Amino acid sequence: IEEILREADVVVVEEVSSRPKEGVTSAFTFGLALGAILNSVTLCKKHMETVTPSVWKRSARIPTAGGADAKKAALAYARELWPGMRDLLRRE
Repeated sequence: IEEILREADVVVVEEVSSRPKEGVTSAFTFGLALGAILNSVTLCKKHMETVTPSVWKRSARIPTAGGADAKKAALAYARELWPGMRDLLRRE
């Protein structure tokens, strides 16, 4: 994360929330990860903007319905934006 933040003038973070029927453990883990990202942005003293998933996906021409195709398209978009971060930009 530090490598990506170092070069950024503005950091855009997706506005997220828990999903219906999401388990408590999953929601906690997701919130913990979001907190770590927000903390990193704050510590690096970067300006942060938030954006809803539908807005950024529409601007990137990524399907907003989700699913495997949308995830592949979002990953491809991120790799296009940051080609030097290809090793970090993967799904596990």
